[in-house]
Amino acid sequence: MNSGLVAGRSQSSDSSVQGLGASNRLVRRGFILRAVGFLAAALVVAALWRVYSWWTSPDLLPSNDAIGLGMGARPVSQAEWTFGVSIPEDVGQGEVTTLTFRSAPTADLDVNTARADVVFSICTRDPGPKGTFLGGANGTGSHYCNTLTPITSATTLQWPTMSAYIVATLTPHQAGRVHIVGANLDYALPRGHWWRHGTQHLPMDVRQKVSPDPR
Repeated sequence: MNSGLVAGRSQSSDSSVQGLGASNRLVRRGFILRAVGFLAAALVVAALWRVYSWWTSPDLLPSNDAIGLGMGARPVSQAEWTFGVSIPEDVGQGEVTTLTFRSAPTADLDVNTARADVVFSICTRDPGPKGTFLGGANGTGSHYCNTLTPITSATTLQWPTMSAYIVATLTPHQAGRVHIVGANLDYALPRGHWWRHGTQHLPMDVRQKVSPDPR
């Protein structure tokens, strides 16, 4: 009887161990499946976020940030000046497309003690060789551009061409300093560019000193 009892207990113990081992394997398998599912979901979300960020961050316009522009000290009444913001590149190398602005562009200024306004416009000019674009000129730029159209919501621009590009007019209202560090242009592109739309930030480095008008 003792040997039979011992054998029975041994078999019962073995069964319990086997059951516990199977249960642990199921728990581990469930944990691995959940971890794999979570990782797959995270990868899908990350991929969708990258696509969404690309779709809502158009980058068609080149930046002129490599060109530092500065204006020597001028009296307030003569301090208005106009300069190129985005000059077409690779004209004739690709398809011309239509940009539709969704709002008026804005400038980022880290110094504006001259209380300057900045207005962005489209300058149209008769086609000419590359290098005839406006770098910087006194006044509104109207003497250089055939037409100068302030950019507002629904303004369109054919890009890139040799006859139209984006300029900004800076108008100080008192003596002081101005430093423009960037421009924000909100626009939409057509089907050929997958209807991308959103705000493109263009870094800039434009500085101006404004002196009081002589009495």
